[in-house]
Amino acid sequence: MQHLKYEISIIDKKQNVVVSDDAGEEYGTVMRSVLRNCDKRHTYQYVDSDGDKVVIGMKKRRFRDLNVASYIVQSENYEFKLKERPGTNLLYFKVGGKFDNKHITLDEDWQGNLEVYFHGSHVLTVIEDPVTSETRINLSRKFNTKSFPFVIGVLMFFMFKAYKREDWYIERAL
Repeated sequence: MQHLKYEISIIDKKQNVVVSDDAGEEYGTVMRSVLRNCDKRHTYQYVDSDGDKVVIGMKKRRFRDLNVASYIVQSENYEFKLKERPGTNLLYFKVGGKFDNKHITLDEDWQGNLEVYFHGSHVLTVIEDPVTSETRINLSRKFNTKSFPFVIGVLMFFMFKAYKREDWYIERAL
């Protein structure tokens, strides 16, 4: 299992959020972005060390779908949607979708952590320590930091915090 974390990095007087390991190696950067038909406050992009970008945004809600959020995931090669599960989203965070005919599921566990599953395999767990305020990512050995489910999990934690209506110092850095 690989352990990563969100960190705030200051470069040229600009704050960035980077995903790095304990040794300080940076795997990617998270920043605000813009995506058509998505809320500006809840749209983020992940740029990995090779320069590949993935953007995820919460769709603007209409009155009829006020209680169920939808998300658009976009890259150079693909675009698809993730959606909260109606009914279960009233009790806890649960989002699902299909990519390349494989299911991806993101849900909240009983400890309040974000779990990501892709085609039945556990991808990662995002754990926020309430004492130290450090947010750690525990990545399964089957997946790497360049994999699509990893990037989705990293970005969806921002949506998870919005769902819980919790203030997060990492997001304030953006």
